[in-house]
Amino acid sequence: MEYIHGGDAFRYAPGIIDFSANINPLGTPPEVAAAAAAADIASYPDPKSSALRSAIAEMTGAAEDDIICGNGAASLMFTLAAAVRPRVTLIPEPAFAEYERAARSAGSEIVYYPEDGISDIAADAADLIFICTPNNPTGYLTGRSAVIAAAERAAKRGAVVAVDECFNDFLDCPERYSVSGLTAEYKNLAVIRSFTKMYAIPGLRLGYMLCSDRELTGRMYVLRQPWEVSAPAEAAGIAACAAREHAVRTREYIHAEREYIKRGFDRLGIVYREPSANFIMFRHEPGLRERLIGRGILIRSCAGFRGTGGGWFRAAVRRHEENALLIKALEELDG
Repeated sequence: MEYIHGGDAFRYAPGIIDFSANINPLGTPPEVAAAAAAADIASYPDPKSSALRSAIAEMTGAAEDDIICGNGAASLMFTLAAAVRPRVTLIPEPAFAEYERAARSAGSEIVYYPEDGISDIAADAADLIFICTPNNPTGYLTGRSAVIAAAERAAKRGAVVAVDECFNDFLDCPERYSVSGLTAEYKNLAVIRSFTKMYAIPGLRLGYMLCSDRELTGRMYVLRQPWEVSAPAEAAGIAACAAREHAVRTREYIHAEREYIKRGFDRLGIVYREPSANFIMFRHEPGLRERLIGRGILIRSCAGFRGTGGGWFRAAVRRHEENALLIKALEELDG
């Protein structure tokens, strides 16, 4: 299978700076790493991740029974699609490739809509609608009112609206755009979130979904593997739920470094999409990725994102010294 995502620095020489994966540059909180290391791996994990769901409920205010945990957000997307079995799925473009793969694995027809067009589409024929906010790779933000309107329209025909909020924690004002607090009111709303990015644990794989349709989540439990979340991942997630200050520090750091990269791009005349989270999508000459690899820097080509066209790339916001190296490399290549 061709690997189309970022985070594949393992293919290259040790020491390459990986801007291709949007992981928190401040790293894993020590208490999260310690919890994972101390987990009991000699016993099977809890199939329903009860302790983790309790911690997520306390953190989010959601009912514990409205939470289902998974082996990363992508796994939940596949299980959700299998449970819904949609005849037609609406997917924004450009967007995360796993929406399409999950829908196709369930035998669904795919209909695409512009990332800013959820308010304009006719959702009458869809059984499953994906919304990504902030969108990966563009950073586009779908307003809460647009998501609510989509959920209300979809509810009339029993369709599910799946909102991917995996990068919401990196926004300057995450509560302004999140609809995670509305799942009890809108039964057909499924909000998918991840511990991977904010808490820098991609190797553990951990995500969760909020949805008050317990018949739907019940089908998901039946369809997925019984031990979906490992003991180290659950322990890390529980510790992450208590690491509130880590998220606050991260947002402040990301904001400052995002502005630094934008100033560098402006100075170099590089066209970019206005970033909102911990990554920035920008335009450059084809072949840039390969040229930067030669300088020890790995970025993400957006050629694999449907609807982007050629010449677009994505770079994560990393540590200041690393962001400075990226700007310097681009300056030297453009010079």
